[in-house]
Amino acid sequence: MRSSATIKVMTVLLSLFVVVMVAYQVYYHFNEKRDTVEAELYTYNDNVTARGVFVRDENVITYSGDGVLEYNYADASKVSVGSTVANVYASEEDILNVNRIEQLENRIAELERAEQPGTTDYIQPESLKSQIDAKYKLLISASIDNDFDTVKKYESEISQIMSIYNLVTNATDSYDSVIASLKKELKDLKKSVKKPKEKIDASETGYFVSYADGYEAILNKEKCVNLNKQQIVDIIEGNDSVAKPPNSAGKLLKDYSCKILMVIDNDERVVSGIELKAMLSASKETYNVYVESVKDAGDGQSIVILTCDSLDSALVSERVQRIELVFDDYTGLKVPREAIRFNSKKEKGVYVILGQDVQFKKIDIVYEGEDYVLSKNTSNEDYLLLYDQILLEAVKNGNSE
Repeated sequence: MRSSATIKVMTVLLSLFVVVMVAYQVYYHFNEKRDTVEAELYTYNDNVTARGVFVRDENVITYSGDGVLEYNYADASKVSVGSTVANVYASEEDILNVNRIEQLENRIAELERAEQPGTTDYIQPESLKSQIDAKYKLLISASIDNDFDTVKKYESEISQIMSIYNLVTNATDSYDSVIASLKKELKDLKKSVKKPKEKIDASETGYFVSYADGYEAILNKEKCVNLNKQQIVDIIEGNDSVAKPPNSAGKLLKDYSCKILMVIDNDERVVSGIELKAMLSASKETYNVYVESVKDAGDGQSIVILTCDSLDSALVSERVQRIELVFDDYTGLKVPREAIRFNSKKEKGVYVILGQDVQFKKIDIVYEGEDYVLSKNTSNEDYLLLYDQILLEAVKNGNSE
């Protein structure tokens, strides 16, 4: 009996011991405190960003100053001498009526094209639907980019295709009554609309911009090279009391090139005679710029003069814009310098935790920062992989100390 009781007690104790050991292992696995960091993708770019002053050879366009302006050209559009760049109306209502007349004329033309013989004879609804979907995606993209001229273009194209689609699918039999109604509205509107009080014509061939800020008579491409650091900073910060020219309707740029004046911290990568890539905060485009000169401005700074032979609405949107000079980007797995170790083969790498094991993995450095490096992102398991747990502690004989 005693023997049986003893066996029972020993069995219970052994079972308890096993349970305790398993519990301990589970607890140890999930609660062991090790100083680690996860290997994550990181992109570093060492670009230079500063505000710049855009300088061109510009002539201000003026008018009587009485009335409301309706522009006929988008900014950065090329115009010929004698072209009417804007009309002057007595009120905004007149401008709204003129725009409504244009909308009515376009809509009538769309519906009449849709009803032309042969337009709907050989077109399948699926083909039209695919066209609508494709145009809609392009419209959304243009809208995100704030490219409103392109948005307007795709809106018109979608409207035209949908008009045809309605006829093909028998959603409507005819647009005759709609066209008649629109033509009546158009006729009545033309009777009431007033002609422009004044037309503003281009005095020379150039590139049109719809604003003037007062620097047109002060800055030009010849004078700007002599500006000192403080003068450039005053323009950037708006410290100059430069008044806008009275009765200005915009300006004409003599050509498409410009100079850009920047004050930056000294950077050995920015030297005279090289070409760089530049980006603006107002655009997703990348522009080619040429470093015309770099002058020491004192206090660890330089005056940089760039030239740019591109022209679009973003480049003329403001006199002062934030500019980013683009250099190489580096992408890789971010590794703290304190985690870098060498194995017995003198290979550079890190120790990572894999379950209960500690394993050495090599790193392939693509960029070195001050307190970290970037290792090439690879699928080779001998090297550090994405999401590996990098051990920051010192390791001895394959175990963390």
